[in-house]
Amino acid sequence: MSKGRMAKRISVFALCALFFCCCIALTFSLVQGYAAEGDEQRTLLFEDDCRDLSSPNIVSKSDGLSIEHGFKRPDTNDAYITFAANDEIGKITFSLWHDQGFSGVNWALTVGNPLVSVLVSRSADGEFTEVPFTYAEGALSEDGTTTLTDVTVENLTAGYTHFRIMLQGDVAWNPQLYSVAAYGRLAEEEGLLFTDGCTAAPAHSTNITVDPAHGYKRDTTDPGVVAYALGGTLESVSIDVWFENGALADMEWAYNTGVGVRAYVAESIPSDLTSTEGLTEITLTWEDEGTANTFTGSGTFEGGEYGVLVLRVLGVGAAWTPQVVHVSAYGTPGEVPEPEPEPEPEPGEEPFFTDPCTDLIEVSYFDDNIKTDPRGLTRTDKNPGGVVYVTDEAVGRVELELNILGGYPAWEFDVNRENYNIRIFVAESYGSPYAELSYTASSGSSVGSDGWGIVKIESDTIPSDVQCVRLLMDANGNMESWGVCVRTVELFSSNGEGVEATSVQITNTTLQFTAGESLAFTAETDPAGALVFFSVWDDEDLTVPSSVASFDSNVLTADFSDATDRTVWVVAKSGSAASAPVAVTILHKPDAESVTLGADKTAFVFGESVRLTSSVLPANAINTAVAYAAYLDESCTQPAEGVSFSGDTMTIEDEFTAEAFWVKARVLRSDGM
Repeated sequence: MSKGRMAKRISVFALCALFFCCCIALTFSLVQGYAAEGDEQRTLLFEDDCRDLSSPNIVSKSDGLSIEHGFKRPDTNDAYITFAANDEIGKITFSLWHDQGFSGVNWALTVGNPLVSVLVSRSADGEFTEVPFTYAEGALSEDGTTTLTDVTVENLTAGYTHFRIMLQGDVAWNPQLYSVAAYGRLAEEEGLLFTDGCTAAPAHSTNITVDPAHGYKRDTTDPGVVAYALGGTLESVSIDVWFENGALADMEWAYNTGVGVRAYVAESIPSDLTSTEGLTEITLTWEDEGTANTFTGSGTFEGGEYGVLVLRVLGVGAAWTPQVVHVSAYGTPGEVPEPEPEPEPEPGEEPFFTDPCTDLIEVSYFDDNIKTDPRGLTRTDKNPGGVVYVTDEAVGRVELELNILGGYPAWEFDVNRENYNIRIFVAESYGSPYAELSYTASSGSSVGSDGWGIVKIESDTIPSDVQCVRLLMDANGNMESWGVCVRTVELFSSNGEGVEATSVQITNTTLQFTAGESLAFTAETDPAGALVFFSVWDDEDLTVPSSVASFDSNVLTADFSDATDRTVWVVAKSGSAASAPVAVTILHKPDAESVTLGADKTAFVFGESVRLTSSVLPANAINTAVAYAAYLDESCTQPAEGVSFSGDTMTIEDEFTAEAFWVKARVLRSDGM
């Protein structure tokens, strides 16, 4: 809370004390109390004692109203009275009469029984918007029979000249409008479009909760976002922020590194509050206003007619810092030009196929380790597993929603895709070679209380006609296999503007690799940009698919354990165009060059077992089997009887009497010798 607001509360308390001291000065003191605001004074625009339904201050009213203690309804239907102030209103006050006094009003409002509403407008026939109010116990009514309830409406934004009081409730004579007054605006309120004390989350917000002590905070460590429609063109903004570290330098450091509280303008309320698309940032300058741990960020905007303010709360650690304490927006009131309507969707903008992933009915093929989960499709183990969709229509783009344990922050942290991964492959038809698509990932939701969040996946546009899509989950790190679930699959039509290649040429300069390793292939198409599919064959005539090599998209792998080199043929294809086959030599794995030996212990007693470890280099050697032998001498010429080996386990028999011995490891030849 700023010093200014604290000063206001002190002045009101002093006036209340004056009321108890001097009833004669009551009317004058209360009017001055409403008028006094800091060093300035509000202008009294009008006051009405609610004893004349033809008062010039009233511009419209419900039928059937009468006067008893004040304006009274004829029945239990809602009734209204509309007042004109003939100038911009800064504050409204009125009193209610209730036969149970203040306690009756307080009880009704506490239990959620609306007795009164206040709405404001910029003209008599304009749109009326409901505004909040505060209420407190007032003076005795003139006849001394009941205690009035004083109602206050303040923090009004600029441009309002009319207000409407709605009388409600299930008893016709309760409440009655006893008196009304309207006051002008202060100099510092000129141009105020919007103000928010941050005591309740706005209607347009995501990942936001309220801390009674410090205002808005993030519900999780994901960004928290609020959006306000201002009712005018934004020109400047002021934001009070509570920052746990308590130093202006820390607040400025956080802001300058891209986090903290950030302000943006938009033409309309964003449909996706998690995205910054369509937002223009306002640069904020930070000042220390003297309140502990609270700093004010101020900024101006002159880039056009924008009527929406968006605040993004980006963390520097825990979800409770920083927090937004108060927001004020200033500008020119009035209608903001509506943004241009969204163009009609182009072909491919609406999915032609959607799988809600609640079962496997929509899937054409699926691996044995795929199952359905309440959160979508997932794996039963850490082996690679996926699903295939075969369509009758050419696919132009793939979009997915993934349910991720840990949400987008966990996905973003796992840069090597060891724990969370999805791969998207496409093929011209089922059974033909696949090509892998690149994609972008973004946050689809904050992490919920169950620890899960949505990650949105959008593939690159597919430049060629494909009718088969394969999704593969293959992460095998520390996360459980079910840490990634495919929640939704959407396939979009091709726009018919794909690249159709007339020729394809493989561009690799290296056409040799060793079994157990891999070789990436590249190709050029004419025209450029067409999707390329690679395949590998055992013969140059391309009649026998390779038995030892295969492609993972454009990466050729092979694994065999004999000592014979192999030749395979690779061809690149795009649509009806294909490259000439190129011969690729796959060298057999090399012989082992060395072996290292270790043991889990080197001192032991008779009858114990020792675990041996060995490491063969190179790692992809064709012969990795190791044999062990024990000797009584370091030259390894005298075998040690009583030491036996079973695999990598060495056992010392009880009858073994030597105090020391040596163990030798050797790599068996590829023929087992």
